Amino acid sequence: MALPKATVFEAFGLRFTRYRFAAAGDELPLHQHDFDHLSLVDLGEVEVFDGAGPESRRIALDPEAQPLLFRAGRPHGLRALTAGAVVLNVGPKVSP
Repeated sequence: MALPKATVFEAFGLRFTRYRFAAAGDELPLHQHDFDHLSLVDLGEVEVFDGAGPESRRIALDPEAQPLLFRAGRPHGLRALTAGAVVLNVGPKVSP
């Protein structure tokens, strides 16, 4: 298991982060933010998990799925179900 490669760019007051997962099983570990953001799958399939303990929600997303909104403070992570999966996150531009 490896972390996905992240490419970040900013425009129009937004931050776009593209995650490329080299292999099935690669994972962006459970994390959270202090801002809302959208995630959408551009290529392949990923599993989204939310870390809510025994009630953890796990759903598979592919390019046909609607973007998924992650609210600020909500733990979440991504796991590639297919090699070469690509996910785009869109959120506010954040100061370092």
